[in-house]
Amino acid sequence: MPRNPRDPMHNASLMQHLHRNASLCARTNLVVRVEAISLANHAAFCSVEQHMRGGFWRTCSVEELTHLAERALAPLIGLGYMPMITVHHKDLRNARAGMPPLPLFPLGAWLARLRAWLGRPGVGEGFDAHAIDRDPFGWSAALQRAVPKAP
Repeated sequence: MPRNPRDPMHNASLMQHLHRNASLCARTNLVVRVEAISLANHAAFCSVEQHMRGGFWRTCSVEELTHLAERALAPLIGLGYMPMITVHHKDLRNARAGMPPLPLFPLGAWLARLRAWLGRPGVGEGFDAHAIDRDPFGWSAALQRAVPKAP
């Protein structure tokens, strides 16, 4: 018997799966975002790219990024949304991510940046690790923007 996508227990397990996937993406150098939800609530417009390149990070191909994003966003299908993924990649000449600018003086900030560039972010850290706990892939924020506001 197929599960009801509106079942609260089913939705809770899918949200836990989405949180685990978001944590894994953050630790493995991927930036996956849910940019918007269609007003008909059938499609989730998403993007994927690699956050940092260099050092010991392996550069993924366009196909690899697509596959990894599809796997990460698979729980959305169970929630009733079809992920539509835009890939940002240097080969496509539309890459956006890079190292964030740092102040000139804090040594700790430079050491953290060097550690991340070498492919070793701190324990439990990664790109936007704190936002993942609250909102995996920006899912909740995109869902709130998609709901038409009452007059």
